Amino acid sequence: MGLTAYLEGARVLVRGALGVSRATVGVDRVGEQTFVDRKRICASCEAASPRKATGIQGLKLLTPMSRCKDCHCLIQLKTSLATERCPRGKW
Repeated sequence: MGLTAYLEGARVLVRGALGVSRATVGVDRVGEQTFVDRKRICASCEAASPRKATGIQGLKLLTPMSRCKDCHCLIQLKTSLATERCPRGKW
C-alpha cells in the first residue's frame, strides 16, 4: 500500500470516528423528518449494502449495519448528521 492510500485510509477512519462521536452525543443532528427522508433515499440507492427485502416488490430496508459502498459510512449514523452529505449528491 502506497503512502497516499495509507493517508487516505487514516483520514477516512478519523472522520468516521468523529462522526460516530457527534452522533452519539447528539451534536449536529438533523430533524426527524430529514433523517427519515435521507434514510429512504439511501434505502433505494444501489450503493447501500446490505439491504433486506420486505416482501413488497422493489422495497428494501436498511439494516443497522448498512454501509454506503461509495463512502463506506454507516448509513444510520451519516444520515443523522447535519454536517454530512451524500457522495452521490442525492441529499
